[in-house]
Amino acid sequence: DENGQIAGPPGSGSPTDPADATMASARYLCWIADYQRDRIASGDLEGDPQTLMLAGYNAGPGYVDQYNGLPPFDETHAYVIKVAEHAARFANA
Repeated sequence: DENGQIAGPPGSGSPTDPADATMASARYLCWIADYQRDRIASGDLEGDPQTLMLAGYNAGPGYVDQYNGLPPFDETHAYVIKVAEHAARFANA
C-alpha cells in the first residue's frame, strides 16, 4: 500500500511493478541485515555490516556464511563497490 505495508495475499505483488519490487527488495535486505547482525555480534561473521549485507543480497547469505565474510566472487566485489559508490553520490546530492 502507500504506507509500505504488504497488501494482498502472498505472491500478489508484481516484480515488474517498481513499488512492489522496491518494497520486496527492501524487506529482503532487512532480513539479511538482521540475520547477519546476530552472527557479527557473536563473532561468527567478520566484516563491515553494509558490505556483508550487500554481498548477501548479490551472492546469497549462504556464501557470506561459507566464506565468513565477503565471498571471493568478482561480480560480488564489483556489486558491493558500485552500490557503495552510488549511495555516496546520492547522499552528497
